[in-house]
Amino acid sequence: MHSFRRSTLALLIAVTLGLNLTGCIGSKVTKENFDKLETGITGMNVQKVKDVMGEPTEQNSGEIGLAGVGVSGRTMTWKDGSRSISIVFINDQAISKSQVGM
Repeated sequence: MHSFRRSTLALLIAVTLGLNLTGCIGSKVTKENFDKLETGITGMNVQKVKDVMGEPTEQNSGEIGLAGVGVSGRTMTWKDGSRSISIVFINDQAISKSQVGM
C-alpha cells in the first residue's frame, strides 16, 4: 500500500509540473506576437488578430448610433500572469494596441 501512495504522489507531481510547463510554452502573450499585430488604417480585422493570438481571455463590446450610422467597438485582452496584450477594434478593425509586462 505504501508503494501505491508513492506512485500516486509521483504521478500527481508529474501531471502538475507538466500542466505548468505547457502553460508557459504555449503562451501567445509574447513581444513577438505583439509586434505582428497591425493597427490603424491598415489594421488587422478581428479574425486575423485571433489567428495570431487565439481566443481572448477577456472581451468587452458596445455599439453607438449617430445620425443613422452605427459604430461598434470592442476591446479584446489576452493575459498570461502579469503580461497582457489588449487590442481596441472599431467596426472589427484593429485601431490600437497596448501591452503590459513585456
